[in-house]
Amino acid sequence: MRVGSLTAGRSRFMPWNTSQNEDDRALLGYQLEKVVRSLFDPELFHDYMRYFVLFEDDGDSLIKKIAGYHLLNRHLGF
Repeated sequence: MRVGSLTAGRSRFMPWNTSQNEDDRALLGYQLEKVVRSLFDPELFHDYMRYFVLFEDDGDSLIKKIAGYHLLNRHLGF
């Protein structure tokens, strides 16, 4: 399962690997639930939006940049 900004190219979508409980569900369903439960945990989502999403003005437009799982993992110690 990969997560990325809606405006990002496909190559910018990065794997998302956080999970607390694994079981034998079908792989796609399991991966989707893993992303939703981890990324949208209220406290984690708040921190992600506050500290891991930024905007850069390149002179012509505003570019949104979001951190990948590996940066969030390193910061929060998953």
